Amino acid sequence: MQEPKGDELDRDEVIEWYEKEGGIRLTRVNNKKRKILHDQTGRLYCLLVARETWKQWHGLDREILDNEIDWVDGVLIIAIRHKKLINIYEGPIRPLVQRKDFLSKGYKFHTREKGDWLFVSEVPDFSLKKVGTANNPKDLRVLMEKLKENPALMDKLMEHLDRA
Repeated sequence: MQEPKGDELDRDEVIEWYEKEGGIRLTRVNNKKRKILHDQTGRLYCLLVARETWKQWHGLDREILDNEIDWVDGVLIIAIRHKKLINIYEGPIRPLVQRKDFLSKGYKFHTREKGDWLFVSEVPDFSLKKVGTANNPKDLRVLMEKLKENPALMDKLMEHLDRA
């Protein structure tokens, strides 16, 4: 079975990075849309996550394109998971939304990393700047995932830590 394009643990790592490194608290706009977030001031963010092994393709939610006016100062965050780290890229989403006709059906696009930049193949003059790296080793991620799935194991671990 192939690994998912990106998962909630990857997304959570990026959100935690923004809170820790930038003092920006990102929360979901509503419970259904995991890609659409806002900060304390109400500024909108679109967070896309991919793994380097997935050829870095992404898709914008139709909601973003239907409500383009809401995204005038919106931010696009694309996080690329590598084996031992996540590269985090950021930039304004408006130029990409304005060029939505360049994107493939379903508003999908491909990215490629080069140095501190992430380029969008379908819109050659659009790129995002690398703003940081989250360093959470994959083994730790897998352990955390297993602990989330098994509350009894988590309780046992916490009990052990309390005694230590």
